[in-house]
Order: sequence, then C-alpha cells, then structure tokens
Amino acid sequence: MRESKTGVDALKYDHHITNQSFEDSDVERISVCFRISSNLTPNIITELTGLMPDFSSISPRYPKGLAKPRVHSETGFYWELDSEFHCSSKDIRRHLDYVCDKLLKAKEKLIELQSTTNLKMFVSANIWTANGGFVLWPEQMRKLAELNIEFGVLISNYCE
Repeated sequence: MRESKTGVDALKYDHHITNQSFEDSDVERISVCFRISSNLTPNIITELTGLMPDFSSISPRYPKGLAKPRVHSETGFYWELDSEFHCSSKDIRRHLDYVCDKLLKAKEKLIELQSTTNLKMFVSANIWTANGGFVLWPEQMRKLAELNIEFGVLISNYCE
C-alpha cells in the first residue's frame, strides 16, 4: 500500500472475501437511490447541485411501480438519482459507486443543502434476492461518509 499526502493512493484487496468482479446469482434486481425531500422545488435543487435527477416531483404522489421511500416531504417535493436504469450489475457496490460518484461532483453544494430547514437526504438500496444479502467495501462506506449521508437497505425476498 502506498501512502500519499491525501491518504491511501492504492489499496490491496487480496484480504477481502468478496472479489472485485462479484456478481450474486441469487440477486434478481438492485436499485440504489439518493433522495432529497424538501420544501425546495426540484428545479432549485437541480440548479444548486448541477445534477439532473432521474425522478422528481412537486406533488405528494410517488411514481407508480417504485418502492415508496421512508421519508416524505410535507410539501411533496422530491428529487432523486437512481442507479436502476444506469447500472446493470447485480453487485450493490457498483450501484453505490454510480450514485456516490455522481453526488461527489456536487459534494460542497450537497453539504450546504444539508443545513436547509425541512430538507432530508439519504441513500437507500432495494435488493430483490432469492437468498442472500450484500457486501460493502470500505470505498463505498468512505464515499457515503464523505457526503455525510445515511444509508438504508430494504431486502425483498422473491421466489422464482
């Protein structure tokens, strides 16, 4: 492992149980979603962050077919980035990387937004699996910590 002025440049993964190319055959589908529920309109959040949402709404309705989030805004405004249509992997790490890498581009603005009254932001994962769970590596946990965002997981059992 090589140290740099900013920390670890290159990490070794030989000690991990799960390899980098892990694909869980028991997983049917994975979705990782970053959501902001706020009294700010989606257009304002897009303008402030410079990021385009996959879903947004100014009504209290949630798009049909998507799992309802655990946090609702009083106003019904929400703004979301979702990995489901951008990442085909059955490895939650790839989905988290997709969402977090996008968010890290707007890190300073997101940290500023966290002090906004009546604003909630979080990352949630939905995993549809026949038998199993998931693995996170320190890289994904570091990204979430750097963004100061909580992470929740819903594991749904499906039978073929």
